[in-house]
Amino acid sequence: DYQRVLVAVDFSPVSAAALTFIRALAPTAELVLLHSFDVLFDGKLAYAGVADAVIQQYRVEARDRALQQLRQL
Repeated sequence: DYQRVLVAVDFSPVSAAALTFIRALAPTAELVLLHSFDVLFDGKLAYAGVADAVIQQYRVEARDRALQQLRQL
């Protein structure tokens, strides 16, 4: 029996189907969801001279949106 399963997700319908499949395959396993993302325009903002604090806030907001999507999934 699997104790822990790592599942890469992208918030698509396929991710939801993968979670359903994994839950059927390993019903007692702890699921660890992984979502990797790149903050859009991060490098361009820095190149344009946008303040580090503003860019950091932009990153935090992007992370928070991704975490909310993970919770919904």
